[in-house]
Amino acid sequence: MKKMTIVLAALLLLTGCGKAEPASTVPEETASTEAASETSTESSTEETTTTAASTSAETTATAAEETKETKETAKTEAAATTAAPEDKAQSNADVYMQILDTLWNEGTFPDGTEADIMGEMTDNQFAVFDIDGDGRDELLLDYESASMAGMVFFIWDADSNGNPYEELHAFPAVTFYDNGMLTVGVSHNQGFAGEFWPYTLFEYDAANDTYQSVASVDAMDRSYMEELGVLDEYPEEADTSASGFVYYIGNDTPIDKTEYDAWYDSMLGGASEVTIPWQEFSPENFVSMR
Repeated sequence: MKKMTIVLAALLLLTGCGKAEPASTVPEETASTEAASETSTESSTEETTTTAASTSAETTATAAEETKETKETAKTEAAATTAAPEDKAQSNADVYMQILDTLWNEGTFPDGTEADIMGEMTDNQFAVFDIDGDGRDELLLDYESASMAGMVFFIWDADSNGNPYEELHAFPAVTFYDNGMLTVGVSHNQGFAGEFWPYTLFEYDAANDTYQSVASVDAMDRSYMEELGVLDEYPEEADTSASGFVYYIGNDTPIDKTEYDAWYDSMLGGASEVTIPWQEFSPENFVSMR
């Protein structure tokens, strides 16, 4: 009986050990999840790369378009800036005509000063001309139908509101040069300059749109002073080249002709005189400005 019990127990034990356990599905599910994750990651990476490339392309295209628009804007602004002086010059024609009409009919200048009138008004002359090279025309008036004291030379321009202003007010002995310089001879040569006529040199100042004085120039003529009996006043020591002239540039110190020539060349050397298109001062010619 005891042996039988032992045998049955052994059989039961063998039967339990031989029973197969069901295979776990966890590893398969995990592998599936991981595979899906990898596929999703790869897809996401590809989408991100594609999106980045697309964004980069769009950014580049936008930048190119903005650059194009910027250039077009710059061209438009440049064109407007270039056209502005012409528009202003055209509007100034009415201002200039008013100045000339008022002088002809009322005998006054823009600042209200009465003109000294002697002889015929048609003896005077005017010009509408870009004398200073700023891109718009100025009004030049050479007024000489007057006594010596009343003779005058004007250059006018006008602001954006149509108000005239003077660029130059001088004696009418003006010579213009194409480097922005001009000379104005004195009205009376009352010193010892003799054959030399004293003058003032002016230079165009673009910042202020006016002509500014650079220096007044005078001289002493030895022969003329000898004729006057004042040769002892001639500074022989300054005339080192024995030219018979000494010069004064903006001060009372005499210099030799070689020094004067060097200064003159530094100011006007190589410059050419400008020819002014003068017109007779008459109402018929005022209208021609329109």
